[in-house]
Amino acid sequence: MTVPATFHLACGATGAGKTTQARRLVREFCALHFSIDDWMVRLFGPDQPPMRNSRWIAEHLAAAVRQ
Repeated sequence: MTVPATFHLACGATGAGKTTQARRLVREFCALHFSIDDWMVRLFGPDQPPMRNSRWIAEHLAAAVRQ
């Protein structure tokens, strides 16, 4: 018997609880968690300026999506 896959997409403001909810789903359902935040840190963490701004974030987020 196959079980249909379920995909959850969480969008919302910073601090809204998206990551907390995602981590709960990972624990509860032995799920995978893909996070743009994790990708951004891995791809651009060492290159972050001391004071990030929205332009820097937008430019690097677009680059992460293209990867």
